[in-house]
Amino acid sequence: MKVQAWATIASLPAYLKAIFEINKAWAPLPLPGKPGDIWFRGINDESLRLIPGAIWRRNYDEYSAVTLFENQVSGTLRREPADAWEWYFLMQHSGLPTRLLDWSENPLVGLYFALANEAAKTKASPCVWVMDPRKLNLATTGEEEMIAPRTQFQ
Repeated sequence: MKVQAWATIASLPAYLKAIFEINKAWAPLPLPGKPGDIWFRGINDESLRLIPGAIWRRNYDEYSAVTLFENQVSGTLRREPADAWEWYFLMQHSGLPTRLLDWSENPLVGLYFALANEAAKTKASPCVWVMDPRKLNLATTGEEEMIAPRTQFQ
């Protein structure tokens, strides 16, 4: 798997040009039925590592945390989450530690989050991480398919 660093980009047209170049290089012809997914994550400090909150905690029992969360909130929801992904998204956006990082398929959403916290007022440099999740899965598991977070528990 190849990791590339891009030069500093100072304008929206230059950012969009870089995104088009990435799309062209990474997914020139997506396979039928398998779109060329590219995900974006904007952060306001390029020195921050991409590590989910649950990973930082020692002795964190993810299965128990998910089960407890499901039991405590299921009666308060308008509708029950349809699958493990929805439960994890709900936990993530409720402020609980999960193994998820927020990514977007929209490069402008990634750019927004890179710039949203006024990184220019600090010495930090904002950045947008770009990832092909299918290639990451292929490199780490040998499969291109997306894997639901709790598959091992169900």
